[in-house]
Amino acid sequence: MVLRLESLPKKLGAIALVAVASAPVSASLFTTFRTEQFRRAGTADSLAQALALQPQNAQLHNHLGRILLYSPEGDSRQAELHLERATALDPRSGDYWTDLALAREMRGDVNGAGAALARAHQAEPRTPLIEWHSMNFLLRRGETERALESAGRLLQAAPDYTTRAVPVLSNAIPMDRLIETIVPSQPRVLCDLLAVIARSRDHAGAARAWDRTIRSGAEFRAACFQGFLDSLIAAGDAGLAQRVWKDSIQRGWLAADRSALEPVFYNGDFRYPLLNSGFDWRVTPQAEASVWIEARGPEPGQQSVCIEFAPDAKSDYSHLSRYIPVEPNTDYLIRAHIRSDRLESRQGAYLWVQEVRADAAAPAPLLTARSDTWSGTNRWKEIAFRFTAGPQTRLVLMQLRRPGVLATEPSAAGTTCLSAVDWSVAGRAPQNDDSVRGGRP
Repeated sequence: MVLRLESLPKKLGAIALVAVASAPVSASLFTTFRTEQFRRAGTADSLAQALALQPQNAQLHNHLGRILLYSPEGDSRQAELHLERATALDPRSGDYWTDLALAREMRGDVNGAGAALARAHQAEPRTPLIEWHSMNFLLRRGETERALESAGRLLQAAPDYTTRAVPVLSNAIPMDRLIETIVPSQPRVLCDLLAVIARSRDHAGAARAWDRTIRSGAEFRAACFQGFLDSLIAAGDAGLAQRVWKDSIQRGWLAADRSALEPVFYNGDFRYPLLNSGFDWRVTPQAEASVWIEARGPEPGQQSVCIEFAPDAKSDYSHLSRYIPVEPNTDYLIRAHIRSDRLESRQGAYLWVQEVRADAAAPAPLLTARSDTWSGTNRWKEIAFRFTAGPQTRLVLMQLRRPGVLATEPSAAGTTCLSAVDWSVAGRAPQNDDSVRGGRP
């Protein structure tokens, strides 16, 4: 249908009718626009102004309640009132109920907080964040058994909470019990559990965690446990570290040759790719040095690792290293072949061995030993020296070192290569000798 507005009065009347009809829509749009402006400002005053425009907006009540709850100048009672209003307007939001529970708990109303958390579970029974809040609430109340039950449900439903839940729970519950009680045999959870233990200072539960990992029967990638393995080594826990090393290689989780696990000194001939972790060689990047494996050694078919120092190299170098498990009170003979090409180093290069202790605060000095130094240009030649483990020594660190030079001294440039490294038992040491030992044969 087409209306023909032939006269001016009719046209003006039609415009007036349209304006009157659209006025409520325009007002609503303006109100929404202003409310959003106040909400984005995010202050208590701006949110109060937004609520004056939209008093039935549950999200605004919740937002203002949270600000009043956490800000230094906030009013906890007013915060609780706004949070209660949010739950009344939208009782289906679990987040609103958990916020209200926290507000009540902060004001000392523990029973009210528990009731609000129960309503949160009713509203969203499958939301992990609500279970997380419940677990923490129960821990704060000292209800460890119920907290464990809550944590078990949480990790079953949301494995990614492992790195958050386990450290919190371990403050109140022994790690061994946590591992056996709440940790499901899911690869993601077990990997995260190993990462949590690796970051801890005391490695509590490490053996139990590895037991669970092996018993799970799952397949794991090296990235899952290499940090765990290296943390055990760095802490001097040689026994468990050796077990993790061998288990992971035997199961094919580490790209190492199973047949080369014995003797303990793995990959001394550089035959296999460097794993850069565990009980294999490690190369730490250094700006003044380049490292590579070379298909050349003292005998045909042997390989070596070579380090080339930049023409302007000045810094200390100790970035080729490896950890070695040892037996206490045992003499070891270390043999290796080295060569160098125009190695311009005033103090030369050498192999260095130093024990690693689980108890870093032990008063006795660390046991060390070192080879003769070399520099200049040399064809392949053998070096040898001895290290004697003390009564408590179970782990040592070997490094190829080349000391740096002063800024006023010539650079420490050149190339050196290492091949056919052998670590063997030379005999048993007297058990009553606790002195610092080491040296050359």
